[in-house]
Amino acid sequence: VNAPHLVALVRAGAVFHKGKLLERPADITPPQPPSDGDQQAGTEVA
Repeated sequence: VNAPHLVALVRAGAVFHKGKLLERPADITPPQPPSDGDQQAGTEVA
């Protein structure tokens, strides 16, 4: 992996630990769904 590839990986959110690419980091939690008060108008499907 050379420098242009590293830039693309970092911009895409890649995680490195001790210089090694972590393909599936275990400490990343999935995003929480919005609560009832945080919903935006027009996003619900009838």
